[in-house]
Amino acid sequence: MATILDSTMGNAIAVSDIEDVGSPMFTVNLNVTYKKPVKTPGTIMARAWVTNVEGHGRKVRVHGVVESGSDTVHATAEGLWLGPKPKL
Repeated sequence: MATILDSTMGNAIAVSDIEDVGSPMFTVNLNVTYKKPVKTPGTIMARAWVTNVEGHGRKVRVHGVVESGSDTVHATAEGLWLGPKPKL
């Protein structure tokens, strides 16, 4: 679940239209709250969106959720991604 959220949240940054966000970005912190187990076989949907951008796009905060087709929330996450320091 954490891997799915980490990947989905990173992709949300990559496809965002935030001008100052550079590439690459690295996961600094990922806080996952597990709500309900996922039954297998089963289908899940992961969604994520950028919630805050700081430091000219160097720090990006993201929220993510994993749900089932029946609107059951299986996990939520908050995370911080960081880009490398600009070269002087």
